[in-house]
Amino acid sequence: MPRHPVEIQPRKSLTKAVLLSWAIRFMHCAICGDRLSNGFEDDHIIPVALGGGNEVLNRQPLFSGCYSIKTKDDVKRIAKAKRQAGEHGQYARRKKNGSKLQSKGFDKSLRKKM
Repeated sequence: MPRHPVEIQPRKSLTKAVLLSWAIRFMHCAICGDRLSNGFEDDHIIPVALGGGNEVLNRQPLFSGCYSIKTKDDVKRIAKAKRQAGEHGQYARRKKNGSKLQSKGFDKSLRKKM
């Protein structure tokens, strides 16, 4: 049974001033804890596709390597949520095409007469 879909907000980027003050406040990668020296990626803690917002409280600075690892995991979670909501997967295909699981039956001409 599909779950109710989450209303997804459009993704918004932070202004440069907010992003700079935010980076100075945190100064460390949220996953590995290393100091942010050569730049970072702006990441949503709860992805927007899973119902997370664009607020600063839902953001975290990550190094590129940590960001790609987290994004890979987020993509799997988003795909699972879409399957459970009936947007993708077997349920969605059957809903779109109709259930085609019924047998065509046996060839009647090959049946033995008793």
